[in-house]
Amino acid sequence: MYSPDNSYKTIRKAQRELLQLILDEGEEVEETLEITNISVCFINPCLYLEDLDNLVTPIAQKHMSQMMIEKNCKSDKTHYERLHIFKVDIYDNNGDHTHYIDQIEEIIKKLQENPLSKRCVLTLWSPEDCNDKYATSWVFSQLFIRNNKLIMTNYFRSCDLYNAFPWNVLGTAKLQKEISQELGVEVGEFIVYIGSCHIYKNNLNRIKEYLELNK
Repeated sequence: MYSPDNSYKTIRKAQRELLQLILDEGEEVEETLEITNISVCFINPCLYLEDLDNLVTPIAQKHMSQMMIEKNCKSDKTHYERLHIFKVDIYDNNGDHTHYIDQIEEIIKKLQENPLSKRCVLTLWSPEDCNDKYATSWVFSQLFIRNNKLIMTNYFRSCDLYNAFPWNVLGTAKLQKEISQELGVEVGEFIVYIGSCHIYKNNLNRIKEYLELNK
């Protein structure tokens, strides 16, 4: 696992460091260069919003809209629905029925009752997603409070480092900030684990130009 010492770095700096690493050491997997099991830690990504200027590619626009975590009436598989209206089928002696859970509400309630709880996990993955070409990349997050700070650890099964990384980080970090404000605690560490961290080979020239311009 690659774990850079970048707790005090900006999103842009972390992205540049990882892009260079993949260019130097990435292995070819289908149309990508890939490094597996990446770990990155930020103190507070939301402090660095101005650092993301000029990072919006067309594909990044798509990722930005997906990470807004807002209700979308056209789909039951958005981040909003999975966070706030998570479907659970319950089987009991009277038959089965469908129950919906607001995961954000439950986690806030749990942390208010027990700030030291280790059970506050947001789940965005469902078993049927294995067969979905466009399944969510954000799989789960754990939140807990230590020293009056809300720490958030996130797992992404896959991340397009050039197009998606800044917006995946920023979208989930905004959620951390909102929950911390609801709980009345400070924002703590923000950790991202990525299973498949990759760049697409058809973006190589643009990535090299980007790194050259931002040395």
